[in-house]
Amino acid sequence: LDNFISQSEGFIILIGFLIIMLWLLRFSLELSKDNRTIKNYVDQEPLDSSAHHSFANSVFCLIFGLFLLFYGADVVVNNAIEIATILNISETVIGITIVAIGTSLPELSVSITSAIKGQHGLAVGNIIGSNIFNLLAVIGIASSISPAILPENTLTVHFFLMLMLTIIVSALAFRNNKQIKRSEGFLLLLIFLSYIGYIIYNN
Repeated sequence: LDNFISQSEGFIILIGFLIIMLWLLRFSLELSKDNRTIKNYVDQEPLDSSAHHSFANSVFCLIFGLFLLFYGADVVVNNAIEIATILNISETVIGITIVAIGTSLPELSVSITSAIKGQHGLAVGNIIGSNIFNLLAVIGIASSISPAILPENTLTVHFFLMLMLTIIVSALAFRNNKQIKRSEGFLLLLIFLSYIGYIIYNN
């Protein structure tokens, strides 16, 4: 609890991410063996040329979209630092507010679209996967390259609140047959807005 992540600790975090990814891959493969839809899919006729064209199109759009995300991330970081310098605001505040919201918009879009289409598994998986990636892969890679020095209140306020919200969301889901009601969703949104207000007020 020294508010410092060394390079060796970064490597350990990154290894933890790889272990979780391998476990999830193994779990999904075992699950697919028991899924009868796999057999139905195999028994279907071979894909026609239009299906292959659609697949190639999707791969191209995916790669192109990832390129735009990487470029956009660089633009966001550079301008966020400039805003923090001009307004004399700490980079932590900019990161928690503007950068965090901006980089989460693609996730929000995917989750909303998935929920509207009834693909709730994809919506939840997107959120969980993103948080695992941010906590382990992003922090692990960044601190492996350069040791990270955390602000004083990161562990006592931000990490603690994140842990509490994780427990609250999990409790809401399991209490309501793995469902989060709209009223509870609005409550979570209100907590987020209150948190942003707290950050802005105290900085």
